[in-house]
Amino acid sequence: MLGTSPLIGAGQFGLKSLEYYRRFYLKPENIARLYREAYDLGIQSLQLVVTKPTVEALEEAGRDFYLAASIYGNFEENLKLIEKFNPQLVAVHAEIADSLNLPRIRECLEAVEALGAIPAAATHQPGETIPRLDRLGMVKVYLAPLNRLGAYMEPSPELTLKALKETPASIVAIKPLAAGRLKPLEALEYVYGFAESASVGLTSKREILEVLEALERLGLSPS
Repeated sequence: MLGTSPLIGAGQFGLKSLEYYRRFYLKPENIARLYREAYDLGIQSLQLVVTKPTVEALEEAGRDFYLAASIYGNFEENLKLIEKFNPQLVAVHAEIADSLNLPRIRECLEAVEALGAIPAAATHQPGETIPRLDRLGMVKVYLAPLNRLGAYMEPSPELTLKALKETPASIVAIKPLAAGRLKPLEALEYVYGFAESASVGLTSKREILEVLEALERLGLSPS
């Protein structure tokens, strides 16, 4: 999946975060161009953190992505923002999931089910959050940090891997390149040992082609 983190200037990119924020978040037309390039080259699944710029770009791009949306902030309001695109999967963002407010999480997941999408949860604390949310019996897919360096796999890589192995849910790896510290080939070879899919934040055609080459060498399809 094409990821979203650099497109919203997420903090894990350090000094590049501000550059990405200015290049993409403040200029949705640049996000739309990247969406079109990725889709036309073969990456036709999009893991989209719902914000006005990313949704505006999706509309402008005019491509029929497999859409996995992640929602934070006002969940009900942002769900309405994305529902017209018929997302196949909707995740409660880590902001909600990692709060472990189970009644609120259940309420959000029920809204996803009512929409007809796959109920999912994104987490920044997979080692703690996944075992707790598994008890709800509602989460079908987790979006969780997973990479060869163990970066962002909180509270520890060991607990994260244990949770990923034991959950009955499917896994989409996020942060697989560890914010650019890993090359796509070594990164994807590792994460596909634990996950069914990976969300990779990309910022250029060159990076898209590098990921496609890595997938081809691993015998994997980008869609």
